[in-house]
Amino acid sequence: MIIINSIVLIFIIIIDRLSKTWAYEYLREAEPISVLNNLFELRYSENTGMAFSLLNDKPGFLFTLVSLIILTIFYYIIKQKKLDLSIAFILAGGLGNLMDRLIYGFVVDFINPLFVNFAIFNVADIALNIGVALLIIQYFTSKNKND
Repeated sequence: MIIINSIVLIFIIIIDRLSKTWAYEYLREAEPISVLNNLFELRYSENTGMAFSLLNDKPGFLFTLVSLIILTIFYYIIKQKKLDLSIAFILAGGLGNLMDRLIYGFVVDFINPLFVNFAIFNVADIALNIGVALLIIQYFTSKNKND
């Protein structure tokens, strides 16, 4: 499973990088692009914080915090000698946004849902949320097996 989950991790990082590079190059100076009959739009945005622009004014602290979390995840993977799918998604999302902070000094966001008043996000954010959801499901299903 570690090979398949590693491929998922790498695939997510590649899709995230390609989509953010595209957004940075083509959406930065462009008008938003409506997608799927105004279900959402592609709109360029720069986020110096984390989800919902939290810690916007503390980029150094945020970079250090995210780096420590990622190093902790790597330590867990090495120590356990396994890579769960949930951890692969979380790690891919964290690394994707961390790379933005290294390259640009902010995270490139570009997916803006129009059907709900929500934050603009990116592929790494989607991966992080999927990973956390899988982790929660994994926790509760394994807990029920032990009861």
